[in-house]
Amino acid sequence: MSTTAGDRAIADRRSYSAGTVLFRQGEAGDVAYMIESGSVRLVQEVDGHPVELAVLGPGGIFGEMAVIDPAPRMATAEVVRNAVLVRIPAAAFQAHLKTLDNFMHGVIRVLINHLRTAHRVHGAAAGTGAAEGTGATTEDTVAALVRHTHDVVRRIDPETENPEITARLEELERVVTGLRDALAREPDHAGGSA
Repeated sequence: MSTTAGDRAIADRRSYSAGTVLFRQGEAGDVAYMIESGSVRLVQEVDGHPVELAVLGPGGIFGEMAVIDPAPRMATAEVVRNAVLVRIPAAAFQAHLKTLDNFMHGVIRVLINHLRTAHRVHGAAAGTGAAEGTGATTEDTVAALVRHTHDVVRRIDPETENPEITARLEELERVVTGLRDALAREPDHAGGSA
């Protein structure tokens, strides 16, 4: 991804030591992060027990949901290996979102709501056995996102819908389907464990 002068002006690059907690579950979010180097673990507490959602490495982006949607952070983020992170303030993130038309902005908000719901279901399942492989997995969460996206695309009436909106929704459908397919190919996710 290329970086413009405007992006550099709003992005803030910082180094963090292993063990640094960047934010905690339940806090308000005012910044998203992109990992340049190192790794970050995302953990959600469910019924008093930590459930690891992901360990992200270079190129990973996290914290974006809280800067799109005002709901509290869904997980705690902790640096695992010394990291250089690019901090993207909520105002800058929102400015980029405003370049989208209102319809696409609305679709993104709906998808964020669906993801938050899927995470709540995943978290509830994890508290009752998913950690041992008997409940919702990362694949289940992505599959739910794919189903919701397919539902939106199926509701398009090509006779009345703006062709640009139709094209963007179909592109979104390809992206989330590709995410599902890529996740299925990942060795760490094969067999349905998160």
